[in-house]
Amino acid sequence: MGMIANYHAYLAVGIILVLLGVLSWSERLPYNYVAGIRIPSVMEDKSSWRAGHRASGPAMVALGGASFVFGVVSWIARIDSWVDLTVWAVLLLAGMAYVVVRASNAARAVHRR
Repeated sequence: MGMIANYHAYLAVGIILVLLGVLSWSERLPYNYVAGIRIPSVMEDKSSWRAGHRASGPAMVALGGASFVFGVVSWIARIDSWVDLTVWAVLLLAGMAYVVVRASNAARAVHRR
């Protein structure tokens, strides 16, 4: 994968995550089986879906913003190595794990009330 493909991927993933995060945070992402966080606790019902996505939205926006900034810096600095791809992938996976844990905890809290 060359430099162009790397920074384009960082930018594209960043934009997608920001859009999904804003839709989730504002509760405009409808219950569906295509986009969003699809784990059993969040998919249980519509109230779990809303709570999970509302709770994870801010983290998803931050993660998308970080990915976008990473892409811009990578493009401007002409960084082209497997190291930047590895760092980005590890940060993305850690961030997504955090997003999923927030969504799961919020969705479970709906049924504990």
